[in-house]
Amino acid sequence: QICNMFKEVLDIKYFKNNSDVKNAANNVNNALSNAEGEIIKILYMDDFFVDSNALGKIYKAFQENSGKWLINGFTHSDYERTKFFDTRIPCFDDKRVNGDNTTGNPSSYAVRKEYVLEMDENLLWLVDGEYFYRSYFNYGDPIIINDILVAFREHEYSAFLDPKYMELDQKERKYCVEKDRKSTRLNSSHRCISY
Repeated sequence: QICNMFKEVLDIKYFKNNSDVKNAANNVNNALSNAEGEIIKILYMDDFFVDSNALGKIYKAFQENSGKWLINGFTHSDYERTKFFDTRIPCFDDKRVNGDNTTGNPSSYAVRKEYVLEMDENLLWLVDGEYFYRSYFNYGDPIIINDILVAFREHEYSAFLDPKYMELDQKERKYCVEKDRKSTRLNSSHRCISY
């Protein structure tokens, strides 16, 4: 109904995810596979733009840089979007996934269509950091926009506050280490990462 309401002014397409897999990675992968634009910008359903020129800034950054993927500044908000806190400029200088996600969640991520990667649907807790690291491993350093473009909305149902996801930390770290070792054997120039 919302798409139909705005179809005369915006080119919006709605694709329902009918997969039996019910997690964020699967949902993002469904969206990525249906996206048609030159630049793909992920925005999680709880998150929102705080800069009205965000999409223009992302497009300009891709036009002015040869990088294949991009991360931008971000902040956090309460559920009502009235309080903002923990504002950060993304950094990716240590090339590690170490539990302290300095790059934000995928709402701070954009990529050129031809370099889209699927998220690892085996991960629930470390899915974001692993995705950012794999983007680096495959495509090098990101374009970084220091401007704060998006807010991650926090609320009682946020996955990263859910103890059942937090309990997956060690299990998923082991999974990522083994996955990284396999990638290292396939590519001797790859730098091992610490989890």
